Amino acid sequence: MAESKALTDLIKNDFVRIVPSLDYVAKAWLVTVHQIRVTCPPKGVGEPVPEGIHRDGHAYLAIHVVSRHNISSDPNKAGRSHVYTRRQDGSGAMELDKVIEEGEALFLNDSTVLHCVSGFVPENQEESAHRDVIIIDFDVVDHHAACS
Repeated sequence: MAESKALTDLIKNDFVRIVPSLDYVAKAWLVTVHQIRVTCPPKGVGEPVPEGIHRDGHAYLAIHVVSRHNISSDPNKAGRSHVYTRRQDGSGAMELDKVIEEGEALFLNDSTVLHCVSGFVPENQEESAHRDVIIIDFDVVDHHAACS
């Protein structure tokens, strides 16, 4: 496996920002990293989250927007991130409705919220557009399950 100081530093920084200190004492953690590029053809729509409002099934996650190329400057057509609190009945109240810009990140406790990203269109409709993100998932390793 290739080593990257920048990625290692990013993971460490995210971990201490997102995981409550009581959660990481004396626990083993599994960290997974995903690179995702969502593309949008000229005059089309890029769909970052085809499954709609969801949770990823991890304890915590960090979503870093690495680049946004030729994405509409209209906030309603620019890929808005939405975060909802989860209620007992499965419904949710919107807590965040924001375009996460290049260089920004979203930190989530995935067990307590739902999230999604709306579609985006190109600013210049004659060219394609794309949105690059790095998602870092943090999960406690269940030693009993791992040993069975």
